[in-house]
Amino acid sequence: MRQIIFILVLLISAFPVNAELFITGNVTDAADGEPANGHEIVLWSNNPEDNLIDIIGPNGGCADNNCYILDCGLLSNPCGLGDTISLKVVDNGSGYTSRTLNYTITQQDVEEGFALMETISMFHDADG
Repeated sequence: MRQIIFILVLLISAFPVNAELFITGNVTDAADGEPANGHEIVLWSNNPEDNLIDIIGPNGGCADNNCYILDCGLLSNPCGLGDTISLKVVDNGSGYTSRTLNYTITQQDVEEGFALMETISMFHDADG
């Protein structure tokens, strides 16, 4: 019986499990007063086409003003230790976007299950 349990444990541990790794942060309103709330933010790791999108603010995953939260473990190729992730406010036709924020996942991020990003500034493309 112990051998069966040992073999089952080995089999289960041989298959990687996508651990949750939440990426969270804030986006400032644009200088002209356009609120970040309601705009979308995109996260990707190795391939921009493999991405996650959240709505900034109370209608998104974070449920707080100017906040976002994404689980990069949900990417087709989940992000992990040493991977570089990128985040950017999506220009959905309004002309508002941000610069791309790049961040490398650390051991602390993996252990804690989340990474807190620096604040992203939203701006109008014409002001960029």
